[in-house]
Amino acid sequence: MIDFEQSKPTHLFKISSYHLVLKMMCLLLFCTIFCSCGDSSNFTAKNASAASSAIVGATFFPIQDLPKVSATNQVIQGNNATLDIGNISQGYFLASYSGDQTKRAKLRVVKDDQTYYYDLIYGKADAFPLSLGNGTYEATIFQQIADDRYAAILTSSFSAELKDEFSPFLVSTQYIPFSSDSVAVQKAYELSSDCHSDAEVLSKIYNYIKDHISYDKEKAASLKTIYIPNPDETLSSQKGICYDYASLAAVMLRANGIPTKMVFGYVGEKDLYHAWDMVYLQNAGWISVKFEADPNEWNRIDPTFAASMNDSSLSTFIGDGSHYTNRYIY
Repeated sequence: MIDFEQSKPTHLFKISSYHLVLKMMCLLLFCTIFCSCGDSSNFTAKNASAASSAIVGATFFPIQDLPKVSATNQVIQGNNATLDIGNISQGYFLASYSGDQTKRAKLRVVKDDQTYYYDLIYGKADAFPLSLGNGTYEATIFQQIADDRYAAILTSSFSAELKDEFSPFLVSTQYIPFSSDSVAVQKAYELSSDCHSDAEVLSKIYNYIKDHISYDKEKAASLKTIYIPNPDETLSSQKGICYDYASLAAVMLRANGIPTKMVFGYVGEKDLYHAWDMVYLQNAGWISVKFEADPNEWNRIDPTFAASMNDSSLSTFIGDGSHYTNRYIY
């Protein structure tokens, strides 16, 4: 039971001056080719992981080729709980609970010294990211006994070897849900339709969210313990809290083949709990007048702060845009 509170040649020979000149020319040519290959191999090594994902670094948008989240027959079942681990190489697994509807269910995911908890929605198989990379994971589903006391009803350990480092950050997951017919995905395609680089796409999406989504102070003040973002709803209502901003941005960017991490952690000198995004680009570019993204690395973006930085009354909710500390990565 558990309580939850959240070579030198071997011989020499005589050669004529003609042969000497010829050999020197060949040697020069060899050195030129060798040095060039050296530079090229370094470049390839640096970008190998990015190139391994076909849609990462696209130059024509929208890509409209979303990684599909799907069920498999590689499942572990018991006590009305299910774990589907058939797609772990793609960066995710599925978990579901269909037991007593009056009882809540939770999922715990452990890797090394990191532990993540999720709430399971009755009867719904959600995808959960293998965001901690390759290695051994342990997934456990718990059923509520009473109040904050839960009992484990299904546990499984599995070894994950991801297709590439970006896979977990391109698919639809519980906190970043989307499909080809999602309103947010269609809007993302509309915004990226005239773009020719991932930096352009990020700029369009970042600025759209900044200019069209307002911070919902009432929602933030009355937030329930269990909260799962709904990006389509955020887009429709044009308001939300930090989880909503980060989730919507992640959906719209992933839909365009841009690896995006949704991060929960602490900001500001008062360590306020907050959510933001980390985005991997293959191209550099100005995203806003105050922010230039670097290529071939993860760039942090905070759409909530960007949209609300001029409203000082929101500092108690979103911090001051400084002192970011990552806690959970999705």
